[in-house]
Amino acid sequence: MLKAMIGLGPFNIITAVILLVGGLTTGPSRVLLFTLGFVLHWITPLITRTGGFRILAGHFVERHGLILLIAIGESVVAVGLGLGAIALPPGRILAALLGLALAAALWWLYFSGEERRAELALEAAPQPRKAWLALNAFGYTFLPLLGGIVVVAAGMKLAVVRYSEPATMAIAWFLAAGVAGYVLGLVIFRWLIQGGRLSIRLLVAILVLPSAFVGLAVSPIAQLIVLVAILIVGTLIDSALG
Repeated sequence: MLKAMIGLGPFNIITAVILLVGGLTTGPSRVLLFTLGFVLHWITPLITRTGGFRILAGHFVERHGLILLIAIGESVVAVGLGLGAIALPPGRILAALLGLALAAALWWLYFSGEERRAELALEAAPQPRKAWLALNAFGYTFLPLLGGIVVVAAGMKLAVVRYSEPATMAIAWFLAAGVAGYVLGLVIFRWLIQGGRLSIRLLVAILVLPSAFVGLAVSPIAQLIVLVAILIVGTLIDSALG
């Protein structure tokens, strides 16, 4: 474990310095340094040894589940920010409730069994593969999961404001693409941990994309109803089939 830490240490220090300097700069320099720090952080495991770390499967999976839970919680906050101090007619309240339902559906997709499957996969993995599995399933694959939640949150915040008119391109595609990215991330996650069938969730990821056209043609409320319905039905079928 000490050798693994020594291998990662210098790269982590360099990344930290780059991000610190980036925080002290402005304009294009900040963007460049933050981008460089981000890229260096995520390629470091590819150019150093990932083995040598002792991973406690239960604790490791639980910690990452909490990260996901915090991100989903932030999407709930986004709904509240969208409401702000503006008037609250029934339609806006309905849009907010549907936003909360969408956040709950995203939560259900992961916490309906993925945590347990991942823990079992980590426990069963031989030591040389354990670190690789942890890095790919909970490192790289969490990028589309967390990124999808962030994009959905942006869409929900805007949807609550413009709930009664056809959605803008930003609202419609933030909601559709964010959910699709999140579900695709779960497909990759399940594939890595070999945790069950992929077809239902892959179908869900495909079906949520056309919901953007519902939002563009009708309203964000209609799109949210479609998204929540697809996620609930998809999760129920996926759970029933095992």
